[in-house]
Amino acid sequence: MLALQRTTASTWGATMPKARIIYQAVVRLALSYGAALSYGAALWHRHTGNASKPKGIAVRLQMQQNQGLRIVLGAFKATSIRQLETESYVPPLDL
Repeated sequence: MLALQRTTASTWGATMPKARIIYQAVVRLALSYGAALSYGAALWHRHTGNASKPKGIAVRLQMQQNQGLRIVLGAFKATSIRQLETESYVPPLDL
């Protein structure tokens, strides 16, 4: 996340579309496949149903996605995560 933050600095860094590509190619891929916490998530993941809050390991992964999307978009902390995902065309982790 620190490297992503450094490469997307507001004065000389990557633009939002390029930062989004970097996020999806590096950070999101590590969250989805490479992280020890999410290894085999397709097999053991439980869908939360109608609940809007993620449960279990998805909570920690969601926090990382929140941080990454805020860096990419330059958004405030008060911005909802669903709005960030919509604006950046990044699907939610529970999908």
